[in-house]
Amino acid sequence: MHVLGTNAFCAHSDRLKLRWADFGYRNMADIFVALHAQRQRIPMIALERPRHLAWQNEREGGFDTIYDHSLKATRSRFDSSLVQDALMQRGGPLTLQPTLRPKLVLLVLAESLDATQALIETWQAQAWAELDWVVVLCPLSEDAALAGWSAELRLPAELHLVPIAGRSPQARLAEALNLALRLDGALLAMLGGEIRFSGGEWAKAALGLVTRQPGLALFGHRGGAGQLALGREAADARGMPPCFAAMAPSLALAAGDLDPQQPDALPEWFARLALAQSGAGPAAELPDLGRWMFCAAAAGNQALPVPEADAVRSKVGWRGIPPAPRLLRGVQDMFQRICVINLDRRPDRWAAMQGRLAKAGITAERVAAMDGQFPGIAAEFAEYAAQPPLPRPAGVRAVTSSWQFYRDHDSQQARIAFEEARIGRKAITSAGALAYLITWQSILERALADGVETLLVLDDDVAFHREFQALLAAAHAALPADWLVLQLGTLQYNWDRTASVPVARHLHRTEGSAIGSHAVGLRFEVFPFLLELVKRRDLPFDTGPLSAATLAFRERCFVTTPNAAIQVLEDSDIGSSDFQKTRTLEMAARTYRWHLPDYEL
Repeated sequence: MHVLGTNAFCAHSDRLKLRWADFGYRNMADIFVALHAQRQRIPMIALERPRHLAWQNEREGGFDTIYDHSLKATRSRFDSSLVQDALMQRGGPLTLQPTLRPKLVLLVLAESLDATQALIETWQAQAWAELDWVVVLCPLSEDAALAGWSAELRLPAELHLVPIAGRSPQARLAEALNLALRLDGALLAMLGGEIRFSGGEWAKAALGLVTRQPGLALFGHRGGAGQLALGREAADARGMPPCFAAMAPSLALAAGDLDPQQPDALPEWFARLALAQSGAGPAAELPDLGRWMFCAAAAGNQALPVPEADAVRSKVGWRGIPPAPRLLRGVQDMFQRICVINLDRRPDRWAAMQGRLAKAGITAERVAAMDGQFPGIAAEFAEYAAQPPLPRPAGVRAVTSSWQFYRDHDSQQARIAFEEARIGRKAITSAGALAYLITWQSILERALADGVETLLVLDDDVAFHREFQALLAAAHAALPADWLVLQLGTLQYNWDRTASVPVARHLHRTEGSAIGSHAVGLRFEVFPFLLELVKRRDLPFDTGPLSAATLAFRERCFVTTPNAAIQVLEDSDIGSSDFQKTRTLEMAARTYRWHLPDYEL
C-alpha cells in the first residue's frame, strides 16, 4: 500500500522510528507514517480481508468523520486537507516499496489515443501477477482525446501521469524519465506506442538479462513483418531510435539527463545510453522477446535519427546535465517568499519599513495583519480571557521554572499551566497577541497551499544590521541543508553555554531558550508543526509555537550571530511583553547583546 490506516496497524519498532514531534499536525497520522516509510523505504502491507469485514460505526443522526471534514474542506479542527495536500505533493513521488516481488517500471511514450490504448490493453492482459508493476504515462502530443482518456485511466497497478499543461514534449520526457528513475524499480522499460504484447514472459526474460549484466541495455526495433529486432545498438539500420528499451535504472542514471531544451533530446539520450553500456561486454545470449512482443502496423510519428556515438562522445558533460551553479547573492536567493506583517491602520510603520528594507537590499510583500481592535477578534479574546486558568495536567511532571518552561517539560499543557499561574491570567495577554497568532495562521496556510519551500517573515518594527547581506551570506554558508528555523534575531535573556551553543562564527543554537518572532526564516517541513500549535490559541506565537519548534528540532534551528535583525520595541501593537513595556531600547539591547551602532535605526 501507499498509505495505511493508522487506527489499527503494527510495525517493527527497529524500522519505524518516529517521535511525537514528527506528527506535526493533527488528524493525519497515516500521512506522516506513509511519508516516513517512503523516505526509509519501508514496505507497507495490508492484510487481505473480505469486503465489509469492518465498516463505519454510525450513531443515530450521523456525524462527520475526519475524512468527511477534510473532503469538504470545512476548515474545522477536524479538517487537515490543506496540510495533507501540501505534504503529499511535496513528498512525491509516492511509490510502493520493494517487496519479495521485483518491481518493473514501464515508461510509456504516448503519441495517440488508439496506439496507447492498445499498448496498455495488451500489456494488462499479459502482465504477470508475480511482479510489482508501475506505469509512467508520458504524453508526447497535444491530443485532447489522449489527455481525457489518461485522466480517467484506472489500472490494477501503480500509475503516474506526467502533466501536459505548460510543458514542451521534451520537458515532459525529461520529467518522465526523472520520475521513472525515482521509483526504485529493478527494471526500467521504455515503450513506444507501436509495441504490443502477446505474452508475459518478456518481463522475466528482460529482468534476467539486466540482473546478470546490469551494465547492458536491451534495445528493440521494428523488424520485418512487424517483428521486434533486438540488439545492443541504439539505432536500427535506418538510424532510427528504438521503440523498446530495457535496462537497469543504474545504467539509465549513467546515461545522464534528458535536455528539455534540445529538440532531439530522446534520440541523443539513447545514443548516450548505448555509449554508457559500451564497457559491459557482449551479452551471452539475447532473449527472444519477439515471441511475446511485436510492433503494430501503424508506426506513428517517427523520431529524429539517433546521433553517432562519436558525436555524443565529443560533447562535454554528456553523463549529466547538472543545473547551473547558483551562488547566494543575497536574502532573495535564500528565501522564496519574504513578507512583512503590517496593520492597515499603521501606514506610517509600513512607510518606515520600506525605507529600511531598501537599505538592506530586501524586496518583500506586505501582509495585512489581523487587528486586535477588530470586533470579531476583540470578542474572541474577551471570551478567551474570561476562561479560568488551565490546571496542571494530572500524572505529568509540573513545570516550576522558566528553564523548564523552555527547555525541560513533558507536555504543552504543563507549560500553559505554569505560565498562567505565574502571571495570574490567561497566557495570551492581549487581543493584539491573539490577532498576531491569527495572522501567522494565514501566512502559514498560504505558504503550504503555494508549496513555498523557504519563507522569511518580518515584523514592521525590524531594524537591520548595517552589513545585513554579508552577515546573512556568511551564516548561510555554515547552515546545514536540512535546517528548519533560522531566526535572524531573538530576544535572548539566558546566555550560558547550554542556552547559546556556537555552531559557526555567525551561527548559534538556542536549544529552545530564545524567543522573538520579529525576523524568522522557515523551511517547508516545519510549517505543519507551527500551524498545529498556532491554531490551538493557547500561548503567544514566540513563547508557544516558535519556542516549541526550536526545542523539538533543536539540532536544526539556528540564530544569526550577531543578530542580523533586531526589534525596535517602541510603540508595539501586540503588547504582550511586560519586559519590553518597561525597558528602553538601550536597556533591552544590553540584555539581548545588541550593539545598537551596528543597526540602521
